Amino acid sequence: MATPKDNQTDEQARCVLRRYTRAAGRLLAGPDRAPAGMSGAAVWRADCGHGHWAVRAWPLVGPAPGRVRWIHRVLLHAADRGLGSVPAPLVSDGGDTLLRVDGRWWEVAPWMPGVAVDPVTDGGDAAEEKLLAACRTLAAFHAAVRDVPPYPGRVPSPPRGAAPALLRRAELLASVAATDWRAVARSAVPAVQGAGGAAATASMLTDIADALLREIARAQAEVTGAIEACGPGPVQAIVGDARREHFLFTGQRVTGLVDFGAMAFDTPAVDYARLLGDWAGGDARLWHAALASTGLTPGQQRMVGPLDTSGVVLACCNWLRWIASGTPPAWTRLSELRTRLRSLASDGHPLRLDA
Repeated sequence: MATPKDNQTDEQARCVLRRYTRAAGRLLAGPDRAPAGMSGAAVWRADCGHGHWAVRAWPLVGPAPGRVRWIHRVLLHAADRGLGSVPAPLVSDGGDTLLRVDGRWWEVAPWMPGVAVDPVTDGGDAAEEKLLAACRTLAAFHAAVRDVPPYPGRVPSPPRGAAPALLRRAELLASVAATDWRAVARSAVPAVQGAGGAAATASMLTDIADALLREIARAQAEVTGAIEACGPGPVQAIVGDARREHFLFTGQRVTGLVDFGAMAFDTPAVDYARLLGDWAGGDARLWHAALASTGLTPGQQRMVGPLDTSGVVLACCNWLRWIASGTPPAWTRLSELRTRLRSLASDGHPLRLDA
């Protein structure tokens, strides 16, 4: 959603809505700007009498318009297949789902009901039920869009058929393996202290760097093993960033799956690695219970652990670099990553015994 540098205005959002009179109707209230998030988009909520609509300004540095229109085609296809939990974009009076207003690309879609899981207050059996419901929703999404063709210009998968995500992770891990992460952490400490960070938060960077020196090699071995063992597998449209906060619940039911800006054409295992790593952490029983509800093939399930491990390692590398270059630290996210990295280093991945 919105970033501090975002200068989009309520009047621009109203201008966008005026181009959707056949679908959205007359604006009755709003648009009210939604809270800021990490995606780089700006989102407003508008009441148009017969529905609530999300008016979204895509980030200035984001997917190309052709890629966004492909995302829209995937979402419309899912909705046509009966998946009511995705925000299928509306068609404007001009016949398009994507509009250019004041130098930015915009869309209007239904405002999805529900609230995201609160990791502090939502625990126990209720949280497990929600995780399983999220996995079933992902499975329904994957099934609904399985036959959607890839976006134009996508680089084809290599002949050996390995999942693009695994090949990409292998390249990224090779690129970070030679970095002196302790030196990167040391260079980040002045930025942290200059932003008012305490010694304890600065030491978090050192802890992450120490763990990276061990875990990068292990992640490389896991990814290489998965590439060799899993063989060819189907690729299709996937969410791409299926994190916990993108699933909205009404009671125990998923009523909204939102934020498709990272949609890709890859193995569905990517989505489950992101969701389960975010939600299940080091709980092996929860990982196995969730995977049983995904519909993944044995080969796809074999990819999930390496994708999660490599995702944690590369996220830690990215954050150390960002902080060293002046990006304000997101301490909650860093703390979560350090906990995951420590768990991987001490206990291994919950699925590693299945390798």
